Amino acid sequence: MFAYFGNLKVAVRLAAVFAVIVALLAVVSVTAFVKINNINRGIDQIVNDRYLKVRWAFDLRDGVNEQIKYLRGIAIDIDNVQANEKRFGQLDVAVKQTKEALDKIAARQVTEVGKKKIKVLDEARQAFDVLLLVLALANWLSWRGSAGLSTKRRAGLLLLRMLGVAALAALLLNPGQWIRPTEDRERPWLVLLDTSASMAQPLDKGTRADAAK
Repeated sequence: MFAYFGNLKVAVRLAAVFAVIVALLAVVSVTAFVKINNINRGIDQIVNDRYLKVRWAFDLRDGVNEQIKYLRGIAIDIDNVQANEKRFGQLDVAVKQTKEALDKIAARQVTEVGKKKIKVLDEARQAFDVLLLVLALANWLSWRGSAGLSTKRRAGLLLLRMLGVAALAALLLNPGQWIRPTEDRERPWLVLLDTSASMAQPLDKGTRADAAK
């Protein structure tokens, strides 16, 4: 092969070398284009998908924390009607913020795993909303029922009743996801055979052991 290449004219050899160089440049260009395209897709996924999901997840967490904070303020400072009216308005804003963040995250899910996780999270949010309603109703009934007591005693009874209602609601709502364990391998069947003398007694056709088989 080298002898054949050496016998070629200089122009032919230069043309062959130039063709090889052009082919190598084409391979390098295609490889660089594919790599840059993959990098662009990765950056786009981080900026326009994962970063947004993380930011909305923080909004979701902050919304839940804000709801808890306002509910705690309402329960502690229940005699301050003006302040509680403001807290109820802030609570409504926090609830809307939480729902909007969850809806945005759900709209970005494309995989089945992501959709299942969002479904579980949405069920937990609905359970949390029910718990808030139960606590608010129990709070109002408790405070109204202890009108004849002092403020400190009313607050103490209210706190104990709220803890009891929260524990009862947690038991009824049963938060969490229960998954039944499964196994891929087949379980062996254990069969016990009675080989005592009674099983060797003859019957019309064979023995009792034969009939049992």
